[in-house]
Amino acid sequence: MIFNKIKGHTEVLSRISQEILNRSFNGVFLFKGPTAVGKYTIAKAIGKYLTCPGLGDDTCRCENCRLFPNVPDYMEIYKGTGMVTVGDIEPIGDFLTLMAYRGKSRVVIIDNAHNMNNISANRLLKIMEEIPKNCAIILITDSPDRIPSPVLSRCYQVDFSPLSPENIKDILKGLGHDTAQIGDIDRMIPYLSESVLANFSRYSEYIKFVPRFLKDVNTMGEDDVIAAIKDIDTKEDVEIFLDVFLIFINDLLKIRYDSPDVVCSIRKIDYLEELTDVWKDEICILMIDKIKKIREDIKKRINLKPGQLLLPGILWLYYFLHQKKK
Repeated sequence: MIFNKIKGHTEVLSRISQEILNRSFNGVFLFKGPTAVGKYTIAKAIGKYLTCPGLGDDTCRCENCRLFPNVPDYMEIYKGTGMVTVGDIEPIGDFLTLMAYRGKSRVVIIDNAHNMNNISANRLLKIMEEIPKNCAIILITDSPDRIPSPVLSRCYQVDFSPLSPENIKDILKGLGHDTAQIGDIDRMIPYLSESVLANFSRYSEYIKFVPRFLKDVNTMGEDDVIAAIKDIDTKEDVEIFLDVFLIFINDLLKIRYDSPDVVCSIRKIDYLEELTDVWKDEICILMIDKIKKIREDIKKRINLKPGQLLLPGILWLYYFLHQKKK
């Protein structure tokens, strides 16, 4: 069996499985969809199957499968959030002109392919036009709109949807996480960014941090507020902070109206009464609008660090709360 350990994406995996079994998975593919839903995991599994000289499935224990991804027929380009330059793309041409050393195919994966500049995209386009048989290039992106249209038009595009709550729970449990510690995960998932799978430990930390911050912000000084959030600077941390912040504010509104649809284990917080005293309906509703605005600004990729977009919203909250106390 292949893809035996991968959760979700049943239709996509069924189609790809058939192409692998028929030895027709070759050419250029674009895996597009939300972050952290399994695009890279599936692409890497494909690389393993196609470069395997043995069974080519999850049960194979040949030398190639044991050494993968450090095998001669597989190449991977990952620059994180950095630019994918022409120097990164150039070796692909020579790599694909060589015959497969052990397996059936040669495979190249380019993660975050939307980070190519125009020069590297044009060089890749030339390689794509001359790609040999029994070779595959897989581009991975969560921002297909940032990939030049000539490259897009020459790719077989594979769409990945968000994972279901059941799939996410199964994956988190498989990674050894105790989902019960952060509340009702079924109710929480619709509020969370796709990065929950890659950053679950950080979510757990913010589930503890945010309610304390909501309580203390009413009595903190301005410098203390700035110091409390100064480390919330990366895009991932800002998104997680905002996700959890929004969950708790919504929960405070629900508790005030005796709604049973509470997401986090907020009723267990021993200072819940203090939170509800400070966080009246007006401030909750206004803060929800602020959070939505910060999220929109981050998505627009305004030329500021996410932390710089977060700070004005938090300081607005601080001044609003202290004005109400006067």
